[in-house]
Amino acid sequence: MGECAILVNNAGLAGRHLGKPADQIDEDDWDAAIDSHLRATWLCTRAALPAMRAARWGRIVNTSSINHTGGGRPGLSSYATAKGAISAFARTVAKEVAAEGVVVNTVAPGSCAPRC
Repeated sequence: MGECAILVNNAGLAGRHLGKPADQIDEDDWDAAIDSHLRATWLCTRAALPAMRAARWGRIVNTSSINHTGGGRPGLSSYATAKGAISAFARTVAKEVAAEGVVVNTVAPGSCAPRC
């Protein structure tokens, strides 16, 4: 892999899983939600880290969501789960690579509409 100094993980799927209670999401839709948010974040991070470690400098910014805090909103269980896992993943990776000059952060945007 070539040089990579900054990675922004900001991908995800707005699919059929949104708006459904947890017991009404089928396995394929659950997997698609987890893959598009969490697995994509892991794969891109895994690809970028060797160059960042070699350079002893790098920045990774992950996009999570306020919907994973406080249990999320009804109908967003797969989304909130994936975004919560991204936050946990980022905290762990940050500790793994901090001594090598790589900084990992997560932003959790969202609206604070009355239903939050």
